[in-house]
Amino acid sequence: MINKVTLYGSNISYFTGKMENYFRVRRIPYEFKNMQFPAFEKEMEKNVGVMQMPAVVLSDGRWMTDTTKMIQWFENEINDNKIIEMIRKIIENIDRGFRIDIRIRMHTRAFWFILIVMV
Repeated sequence: MINKVTLYGSNISYFTGKMENYFRVRRIPYEFKNMQFPAFEKEMEKNVGVMQMPAVVLSDGRWMTDTTKMIQWFENEINDNKIIEMIRKIIENIDRGFRIDIRIRMHTRAFWFILIVMV
């Protein structure tokens, strides 16, 4: 179980939205805080060394940035069904459905073509 984390970001940031959505899907408790400039920039550079949005502060005080790396870290910490596996299964099902749909369309077009030519 992951303790409550703090997510610093912006409401209009794509990457902040990515992390918020990930936290919701994985049911990770979090508190959202808007980055207030320039004061937050100084705190961020002090703790991380670079200004990057979004940033996550873990319950033990560690700071994290880079959404892809953060998601990988959280996935390694969570032992139940991994989000990566869930996404892979969804993509496989979409792909399978797409291939079936293409075959149906090709057969339907062939049927109508033959019907039109024979009439």
